[in-house]
Amino acid sequence: MLEHRLKSPPEEVYSLHRKLSGSYLLAAKLKATVSCGQLFERIYDSYKFGEEGFEDINIDEGSPRGEEQNRIA
Repeated sequence: MLEHRLKSPPEEVYSLHRKLSGSYLLAAKLKATVSCGQLFERIYDSYKFGEEGFEDINIDEGSPRGEEQNRIA
């Protein structure tokens, strides 16, 4: 794979990867559970295909669980 790559990924990719891995390690250390299925379904259902459908999606809006249940104790 590396021999076919034309150039390095943008710097932002590396910082994003570090942030995501740090978040994952913190969640694992706290033994946190995340309902990824519901989160993915909400994003997938509100996604609009095509260029005119590009917009930010608030993943915290309309949570089926109460806000107090979403907090890490």
